[in-house]
Amino acid sequence: CGFGRSGQYLSRMLDAEDVRWLAYDHDPQRLKEAAHLSAQVLYGDCVKREVLSSAGLMKAKALVITFTNTEVAKRIIVAARSLNKDLPVIVRTLDESTVQSLLDLGASEVVPDVVESAMGLGTQALLHVGTPLATVLRRLRSLRDERYTLFAGYFHGSSDAPEGDEEARRLITLHLPERHALINQLAAKLTLPPSCHLVGIKREGVKLDSKDPQLRFAAGDVLILLGSGQALDEARKMHQLMLS
Repeated sequence: CGFGRSGQYLSRMLDAEDVRWLAYDHDPQRLKEAAHLSAQVLYGDCVKREVLSSAGLMKAKALVITFTNTEVAKRIIVAARSLNKDLPVIVRTLDESTVQSLLDLGASEVVPDVVESAMGLGTQALLHVGTPLATVLRRLRSLRDERYTLFAGYFHGSSDAPEGDEEARRLITLHLPERHALINQLAAKLTLPPSCHLVGIKREGVKLDSKDPQLRFAAGDVLILLGSGQALDEARKMHQLMLS
C-alpha cells in the first residue's frame, strides 16, 4: 500500500529476490511515472475492502503499508483483517509512539523510521570507529530481538562469534577456473573443512541456489564461503590442490 520512496525501494528488494508484488497508490503524477517502469502499480485506495479484494489479498503472503499516516494505516489493517485474518501485515510508522496501537489493532510487525534510522547511523558510526563487524551485527540482532518479534532468533546462527573474537566468521570467494576438479560436480556433494559452509554461488553475475540438489559447478563459478579464519585457510588450500 503506497508507492512513494519507501514503496519503490521495497519493490526493488522484492524484484531482486524474484518475489511477485502488486502496489496501489492514488497519486496521479506518481502513477504516471511508475507506468513507464512497471505495470504492477495500480490506482486504488487500500482502505477500501474491494480494492484489497481485487488485489488478491485472500491469497497474498504479506501486506506492507509503506507510508506513515497512522490513522489510514489503522483503517487498512481493519479492512485487511476482515478479509484475511491470518495475513502478515507489516506497517511503517514514524516513531515508537504508535507501535503498540498498531499491534493491538492487528499489525504483525511495525517498523518505526526513527528506530531504523538510529540503528543505521549506529552501525556506520561503530564501524568507522573500529568496532568489529561481528560485534556490530550482534548488537543489531539484540536490538531487533527486543524491538521486532519476527526477528527473534533470526540472526542467531553460525556466523555469530564470541564478543571480541578477532577470528569471527567471515566470507570469502573462490573462483573456479577451467579444468578445476569441481567442474561438473554436484554442489550438494561439496566437501569443506569443519565450520566452513558454502552460502552462495554466482554464475555470470547471477546468484544461484546453492542448496539445489541438482546444481553442478561450472567453469567461472564464484563460490561464497562462510567460516572461521582457520577453516577458510584450509578451504583455500583444498581449492589450490584441486587445480589441474
